Amino acid sequence: IERFGGTVDKFIGDAVMAWWGATASQEDDAERAVRSALEVVDAVASLGERVGVDGLAARAGV
Repeated sequence: IERFGGTVDKFIGDAVMAWWGATASQEDDAERAVRSALEVVDAVASLGERVGVDGLAARAGV
């Protein structure tokens, strides 16, 4: 999230709330948020494969 210019706001159970552009809006805030979400989803799937947990997955809402 931070690598894509986002800020982690809080953790809610197993969810993460993050935002982009709150202090200084950029034209590509939405694109960076989507790219970040897709990378998180891919990273969780890769982790599941590495540790042998079938079906480990994450979902993202933007």
